[in-house]
Amino acid sequence: MGVEPIWVDVNGIATRYFAKGEGEPMLLITGGHFGNPTATSVVQTWDRNFEILSSAFHVVAVEKLGQGYTANPLQDDFPERIPFVPNRASETV
Repeated sequence: MGVEPIWVDVNGIATRYFAKGEGEPMLLITGGHFGNPTATSVVQTWDRNFEILSSAFHVVAVEKLGQGYTANPLQDDFPERIPFVPNRASETV
């Protein structure tokens, strides 16, 4: 990604993200989904876009819960976690 990862605790979950650039914010969130080990994604998915976008925007690339190096919640409360994803992303930024 060209920059060191940043770690933040969001509601007790160690969350990894990358940030670079100045200007209007642009939030990059990986694909993938919960509960399927073959459909996960990591923040490095944005590697080829991150540098060029950061020349015009303040780019923040956030990993989702349980993907890449970002931790999982300790409880298995899948239905309750779905609204938590956008909230966690906005708290990270």
